[in-house]
Amino acid sequence: MNSGEAIVKAISFKAQKEFGNVKVAFDISCVALSIILSLLFFNLKIVGTREGTIISAVLTGFVVKFFTKLIQKPLENILTK
Repeated sequence: MNSGEAIVKAISFKAQKEFGNVKVAFDISCVALSIILSLLFFNLKIVGTREGTIISAVLTGFVVKFFTKLIQKPLENILTK
């Protein structure tokens, strides 16, 4: 787990929220911060953040939630035997 994912995991654990939901909120917060900083430092121009960044920030958490629900029970069955 890389540091970005680890902080999301720690937040979701402490807040007792689903990892995928926290991931979506965290990613959107990071993108919003990058847009704000870009506007501040580049004379009101958005640099380095485009539609792909925003789409991936929103969709990554939902993909994680989908696959977690899909493989959680089979994985628990394998690991508990």
